[in-house]
Amino acid sequence: MGYGRYRVISYLAGGNNRTKRKMKRKKILGSIFEWLGKLVITHPKAIFVFFILVTIGMFLFAIRVRVNPYLLLLLPENDPEVAEYENLNKFIGTERSFIIGIYTGGKIEKGKKFAREIVAKLNSMEGLVSYIHNNNSPELMKTYGMYFLSKSDLHSLKKDLDNFNSSIQGLSKSIALSSFVKIFSSIDNFQTYIDKLTINPEDIKDNSYIISKNGNMILIYACMTHKANDMAFVNMVIPRLRKAIDILNKKYNLPYRFAGRYEQIYEANQQGNIDLMMTLILSLICVVFLFYIFYRNVLLSIGILCSLGISVIWTLGFVRLSYGYLNLISISIVVILIGLGMDYGIHLTNKFMNLRYRRKTVDESIYAAISQTGISIFGGVLITVFAFLSLSFLNFPALSQIGLISAVGAIFSFTSMIGFFPSILLIFKKYIDKQSPEAPITKKIYKWYDVFLNKHYKRIIDISIIVTLIFTYFTVKLLTSYDYNLSSLFNPHRDSSILARDIAKEFQIKSLAQVVVLADSINEIERITGELKTFEYAGKINSIFDILPSSVDDEKISLVNDVCKRLKGISNNVLLRMVIKKYGLESMVLKPLLPQDRPSLMEEIYKIYNKGLPYSMKREYIVKSGNSIRYSINLSPNVDIYENNNLKSFLEALRKYDLHFIGYPILQYKLMKLIQDNMIIAFLLVLTVVFVMVWLVVARTWAALLSLSMLLLSINIMFGAMYLLGLRINLVTFVVSPLIIGIGINSLVRILDRYLEKEGNKIGILITEMSKTLTLSSLTTITAFAALVFTQTRLLADLGLSMIIGIASCYFVAEILLLAILKRKGK
Repeated sequence: MGYGRYRVISYLAGGNNRTKRKMKRKKILGSIFEWLGKLVITHPKAIFVFFILVTIGMFLFAIRVRVNPYLLLLLPENDPEVAEYENLNKFIGTERSFIIGIYTGGKIEKGKKFAREIVAKLNSMEGLVSYIHNNNSPELMKTYGMYFLSKSDLHSLKKDLDNFNSSIQGLSKSIALSSFVKIFSSIDNFQTYIDKLTINPEDIKDNSYIISKNGNMILIYACMTHKANDMAFVNMVIPRLRKAIDILNKKYNLPYRFAGRYEQIYEANQQGNIDLMMTLILSLICVVFLFYIFYRNVLLSIGILCSLGISVIWTLGFVRLSYGYLNLISISIVVILIGLGMDYGIHLTNKFMNLRYRRKTVDESIYAAISQTGISIFGGVLITVFAFLSLSFLNFPALSQIGLISAVGAIFSFTSMIGFFPSILLIFKKYIDKQSPEAPITKKIYKWYDVFLNKHYKRIIDISIIVTLIFTYFTVKLLTSYDYNLSSLFNPHRDSSILARDIAKEFQIKSLAQVVVLADSINEIERITGELKTFEYAGKINSIFDILPSSVDDEKISLVNDVCKRLKGISNNVLLRMVIKKYGLESMVLKPLLPQDRPSLMEEIYKIYNKGLPYSMKREYIVKSGNSIRYSINLSPNVDIYENNNLKSFLEALRKYDLHFIGYPILQYKLMKLIQDNMIIAFLLVLTVVFVMVWLVVARTWAALLSLSMLLLSINIMFGAMYLLGLRINLVTFVVSPLIIGIGINSLVRILDRYLEKEGNKIGILITEMSKTLTLSSLTTITAFAALVFTQTRLLADLGLSMIIGIASCYFVAEILLLAILKRKGK
């Protein structure tokens, strides 16, 4: 018994010590903010000029910030699958793809002429277009007859060429010629071989485009010189191509659209930049208008607007200096900043206006607002900053970028509100003096709510428990319905999406997506291809194995390479060239080997000799891995993997095969899984940081645990409401939870901190002093995020709606349940 009493006394003594430490910290902070208040009052113009000069400098950087929607920027740079995909794209060029779709409307010949002119134009754009994809690969492959020679002929030719090369040095011209002719005459189909080896441009002129069976669509596939993450290049080349094609189309007047990775990135970038500006302007106008309705003061509204603008400019300037771009998630930073800035500004303004209502001077009111309210705001800022900053330590750019930017933005928002906002009021204080300070909104509502809370606080707690259990059920259902479809988050009405759907319909393709398997030999290609044909989601399987003649295997390719090397050596022999030209055999022998009249094809021929395969084939099916050459096998699914979570089913079914797959769908799935896995880590990390910071601020363990439980309850209600409204957990809605923790903790901490300071009728004082600021702060933050709902990008619209639900949940939990619990504790 004595031991138990000793523990209780020790705990209480420890509580007193913690209270003393808290009072000591507050005294230190109080002296700092008192000094800051005096500084602002004595030097408002200097502070104003300082903020303006810094803002001008940061503005020069802020205006250069652009949205970069490149998917791989959201993944860790050191991820091995990303590195494999990047290496693969050096050859297949998926991340440099550009597709032009021409709608012929039955005018096939007209469409062909238009397509040829486009191809010619693309080929003339040096430095922009790397190559035009050859869509008639099997026919082009048959152009090279060497692969149709038998192995015995190839062995014999190789032997004869070796003998010829060893004996040619001392021969006369006539003996050399007769020996040369004798060697080639031993092959019966030598003339046929020569004919097939000769490339006739007229035979392959239509190979740079593909026509659908009914002729309603013609596709041109190009590969650009730069990757799609080079936004400066993308933003330059797409308008240039569109302008060039529009000029060509004046005489054809055929509709066309763009698709491919280039167009997707370009559209997302343009829409993202528009959404960024629209949300910034719309949210600023709406929150300042709402602020004006509450306080009815023009100067205060202008001051808040300018302070918010400064914090946004500084933060975007920081983005430009640190990252250079905003990604798909961090694009929402402007509304986060506006929400945080308004929260700080409203609490400062409320204190200022209350003092003005008591007929204090402007100087006295500003000094008291900074020295008193500044401390409580600073506590919330610290918690928010450390909560966001914890995300920056994750090895996951999708979260680390928005974590660091939000943390820095919160500091800038607090700085502008505590420094620039008061300086404006002081410089133009005569305009405040001319206006009658307005009393807070009528206290009748607060008084009624205080009475209601006193009477029904137990019932409120009981109802909250029931609501929590109900929403927990819906939360579980939401979290088990994770949406892996990233493409559903973008505008389905953009050109690239429409053309992709039209291609699927015209060419009867279920999905344009592909995954790739790499093989080390022709024999391995045959084995893997046969294995994949049993795959339940297998659509089209493409590889060199399907294009080469059926007799081609690794041995024949090796023989062809050997023969080609020897032929090249013979063709470079000066003596033979003179003899062949003298005896009129140039057209039969020399031109096929060295097509001097078609220098554009010479490089193509040489690449055939050097590698044994056409260059167009090498682009599609040959991948260099280190010092070795590997062959790619392309697998297209027989379902649209971007519908009904087919992406998850498709890739999980692939895991049954002991094969290593590479491709864009795999990276998409990996991103969604990383979001899912890292969000749990981020959620726990942010909660831990918030708990520690709240404990340091309020110096009460029970208060820190209570704030944490209120946050968890708010997120539970948010997820449940999202499920009832038809939202699903996806790339962006999962990110909402740590953002809500960072933003929502402010109101909880202020209520708890104020509660611990007051004695007597605590709840009545809390309702009177805090409800107006918390209500206006929540309304303005909700209004800021509402601007995202009206964007054309579904990703931002979902984020905005989710944040609105989350902030509303935090507000009602803080204003109703938390006050009810504190009321019961006081009893």
